[in-house]
Amino acid sequence: MKSDKTILISQATLPQKSIESSKYYIFSLIFLANCLYYILVAYPQALENYLLATPYSFTTFQYSIFYAINSLPNIALPLFVGIHADKNGNNALIIMILLLCCVIGTIITTIGAYQYSFVIMMIGRMLMGLG
Repeated sequence: MKSDKTILISQATLPQKSIESSKYYIFSLIFLANCLYYILVAYPQALENYLLATPYSFTTFQYSIFYAINSLPNIALPLFVGIHADKNGNNALIIMILLLCCVIGTIITTIGAYQYSFVIMMIGRMLMGLG
């Protein structure tokens, strides 16, 4: 008789060394992402002189809105995502969609910066706030 050697995925185990090294790699990426977020997104002083000067010529009000609009989606989004996560569990699809919003928002903001368009930059910043 032929023996069945199939292993269920739930029964498969990874070597402990592989798990430990990937854990530190993931923690390092999360740390780097948080540092870059605070430098590039949450720290308004970094771009102030550049955006208030020519060719952008932002007014002080536009500059303030430029950073405030990033937080606007965070007023209601955590409530809806939290309710969804409580009902359906942490879905990887939602995480990927929010990450994609952040990446697309960054690209749109960059395009707006190259075109010197305040409105396009605002749309990009709002999408970045969704992520």
